[in-house]
Amino acid sequence: MEDIRKKVSNDGSVVKTLQRIIPGFHGYREREDLRDADKIVRTYLVKELDISKSALDETREILAENTDLENIEQVQKSINQFDTLREKILHAESGYAGYNAPITVKEKDLKRIYDYDASLIEVCDKIKKNTRILADSAAKENFSKKDMLLVIENLKEFSEKIKERWKIIFNL
Repeated sequence: MEDIRKKVSNDGSVVKTLQRIIPGFHGYREREDLRDADKIVRTYLVKELDISKSALDETREILAENTDLENIEQVQKSINQFDTLREKILHAESGYAGYNAPITVKEKDLKRIYDYDASLIEVCDKIKKNTRILADSAAKENFSKKDMLLVIENLKEFSEKIKERWKIIFNL
């Protein structure tokens, strides 16, 4: 995925142009562009997680049709974890820095948050790949516990990255 920050900051709207010219607004505009880029990346991540979750839903349905109760429970736990992760990304702090904001994030930290969110795309790609493999193996009535463990590992890695993101925001 290309660096969204460049696209957002190169938007040549009249308002953005004026904000760059008027003293004091330049830094504000840059921070807002970083927040916008971060939001775009997070929205992309949510869409990718939704695709992966659909593959797990498909796996669960196939296992239910085949009355594979032993494996349905683990798949359902992973689906629940997807829902939790999705909400954490969708509603994640973007570093709002209003005058009375309880959380203020400096520009250098905004850049780190954006870079961190962009690195989540790599993990998201692994999740997407492995959930598809899992669904395909279930469709062939060859459910693989090894593939299920890969999905669980990927979800754990994603969850840990989200925790690290919070540490950046709260300067922990």
